[in-house]
Amino acid sequence: MDARSTAAATRPAVMMQVLVPDGTLAQHSTALEAAHDIFRVTRVAPQFAWQAMEKLADWEQSGATGDCPLSEAEDLAIDVLLCAQEAANQSLGVRPGEPAVELQFIEASAAPSR
Repeated sequence: MDARSTAAATRPAVMMQVLVPDGTLAQHSTALEAAHDIFRVTRVAPQFAWQAMEKLADWEQSGATGDCPLSEAEDLAIDVLLCAQEAANQSLGVRPGEPAVELQFIEASAAPSR
């Protein structure tokens, strides 16, 4: 089992959603597809990116000093997550200063059923 598999086994499964201020269902779908495309192309799992962000947030909140404990793969995953959020915004033509599309991760067990 590699580090990504181990991390996945110890964290709950999550689903990526998009938050589009006052967005239509079509806009939500477009933005989510754009974000997923970035993850597909880079072969980074959204859950791994979420776990890396959680690890970074935990480290920042701990007040620890020194180098951040992220691995190269985790650092890359965060970069991919930021690119995915940018792609979601670009897919809807969001301009700087306008309400932005945000990616959100929720536990799969808490996700609304469709």
